[in-house]
Amino acid sequence: MRTPLQEAFLSIIRFEIAGTPLPEGFSVPDMDALIELSEKQDLTHLVYDALTRNGIPCSSEKALKQYYAAIWRVEQMDHELQRMSDLFEEHGIDFIPLKGSVTRGLYPQRWMRTSADIDLLFRADQEKEAEQLMASELGYEYAEIGDSIAHGNMFSPVNHVHIEPHRTLFHDLNSSGDYIELFNDIWNRAQKDPDGRGHKYKMTDADLYAFIAAHTEKHMHQNGGCSVKSLLDIWLMDRCEGADRPGRTEMIRRAGLTRFEHVMKSLICSWMEGRPAENEVLEQYILKGEMYASWSRNIVLQTKNSGKLRYYLRRVFMPMDEMKLLFPVLNDHPGLLPVMWIRRWTKLADKDTMRRVNKEVHVSMNADKDELNEIEQISEYMGWTQKG
Repeated sequence: MRTPLQEAFLSIIRFEIAGTPLPEGFSVPDMDALIELSEKQDLTHLVYDALTRNGIPCSSEKALKQYYAAIWRVEQMDHELQRMSDLFEEHGIDFIPLKGSVTRGLYPQRWMRTSADIDLLFRADQEKEAEQLMASELGYEYAEIGDSIAHGNMFSPVNHVHIEPHRTLFHDLNSSGDYIELFNDIWNRAQKDPDGRGHKYKMTDADLYAFIAAHTEKHMHQNGGCSVKSLLDIWLMDRCEGADRPGRTEMIRRAGLTRFEHVMKSLICSWMEGRPAENEVLEQYILKGEMYASWSRNIVLQTKNSGKLRYYLRRVFMPMDEMKLLFPVLNDHPGLLPVMWIRRWTKLADKDTMRRVNKEVHVSMNADKDELNEIEQISEYMGWTQKG
């Protein structure tokens, strides 16, 4: 059952996104707890705005800072995206903006849809050139490189905007969905973006809707986190005029996300309409979690999906198909796999990383039975258990 604090949080979301007035006599049970809850989902700026517009004092300095930071962040990202668009146009680089950069326009105001970075998809043979241009022409630098397979990680030392240049959309071979190949073929269906010139592309309406669902499913099924913002994206897209509804249904089916989309749409509709959720376990799992899962929940979920020993071995000896994406030389020389394992271990063998790996192993080997049981219930409800 929802707590009074969760009810207050959802009432604020309804007010901000749908314009639904706060309930008569609305009050915040615990301001600090409300800020903590909203911060986990990067929605503190909405809480501050809603309270202020309703004449409810918000004494949290953290909330005030995050409100102004959200406005500044989105303005900076929009500015940087335009700079990159001009640069790629000049050099003939095709690209597709992803995620928040696209769905931001669905919100009552653009600053309401924050994101940690700007995600861009490039054609496979242009991705490295695009990164080099961002570095040489726009002053971007490479962030610390870890085990990222699907994308790079760059940032501006001037305004601290982060960029994720994607070389592929999905890569984890253990995903429950059937969408990896479907979305990695996205360039064959991409359309010229009328807001751009010759090299800015966009997904079709059906692809965008299914991609948001797939991205949400990936984080929830593989990492244990579900972004409320992603559910709001789905809810807002569902209300778009002129939507290609038959196309969306077909893409969701082809992506193997029919059950997932139905469950998530039911949940966000219950929130936006002020109704009880169909599944309280799922609702609490999301509301008590973090946007893309806590570190420990991620480990517990992966332990549940693969077993303790297999999880440990997979972390140490990454499978060939994933290693190929980190070290392309393996495509032509698969016999070098043991050498590349050693090279990867060397890259990750600093003191802080080893301390984190040791903590991961400890959490995995001591996974709480109640947490595993909760994940099992959600997996069965989602239909993930049947897919293995």
